[in-house]
Amino acid sequence: MDGPLSRANSSTLSQHNTIRRGFTLSHRAISCQNRGALLVRGMRNEASCRRRGRSSVDCWMYGHSISCRSPSAALHQGAGCCRHDWSGFYIGLNAGGASSRECLTVTNVAGSPVNQNSEGCHNATGGLAGGQLGYRWQTAPNWVFGVEAQGDWANLKGSNPSLTATTPYINQTKIDAIGLFTGQVGYAWNNVLLYVKGGAAVSDNKYNSFFTATGVVFNQASDTRWGGAVGTGVEVGFAPNWSVAVEYDHLFMGDPSVTFPASSIAVTRTDNIRQDVDMGTVRVNYRFGGPGVARY
Repeated sequence: MDGPLSRANSSTLSQHNTIRRGFTLSHRAISCQNRGALLVRGMRNEASCRRRGRSSVDCWMYGHSISCRSPSAALHQGAGCCRHDWSGFYIGLNAGGASSRECLTVTNVAGSPVNQNSEGCHNATGGLAGGQLGYRWQTAPNWVFGVEAQGDWANLKGSNPSLTATTPYINQTKIDAIGLFTGQVGYAWNNVLLYVKGGAAVSDNKYNSFFTATGVVFNQASDTRWGGAVGTGVEVGFAPNWSVAVEYDHLFMGDPSVTFPASSIAVTRTDNIRQDVDMGTVRVNYRFGGPGVARY
């Protein structure tokens, strides 16, 4: 029978459906990182509401308006609601440690070539900290590609006694800064991203030689060198637009010639100085959004 009461009930249900659709749209704006916790919370709220004697429709709206992906909301949202999207520009900070293997081979003394003799090797170790910025785009459904620039202040130091010295002296290396310019390829399992990277690297270096007995420096030089870099890391999204990563990189910096100018107490000399750097960092990134994120 189509009476006033029936029409009133029909109007009420229509209003409920309209409100419910509104809540469904709001669900999409909520990060799905915590969808498990939100679902549990929504179920508890719905149960508490029903114990107070409210209607099933009202209790569903109350309980799940904060839930990203309840079974009911899933019918309206589609499977893409809760997929983490790695696309977009990002910026972040990093910190960690590094070790650089430095090997010196003397090739010229006082402007005259000499038989190439190894002066020995040492490890320059210490900390580093800096930042990175980049862009990633995710292709359906799991592959992620990106480009990144990273710059770190460094304090890596090491030394060893020269194996060629007639008067004992020590060669010392200090690395002040490291930069990386790389491309990335990764595979994502929702909010977990495993990636590899490769590209160019640059380091800023200082060298000095000082007498073992007195500590007096008699030769100094510096260089900025370019090389290659490869690395790998794993990154986890832990909050809307935020992620944390651990990363390892190896830098192949070659063995260019470095000339130590003459000083008041020493002649000029030239060494080939080989450098290979291993570095590990912890990184925190903030992503500025991307396709399918900012539209909601």
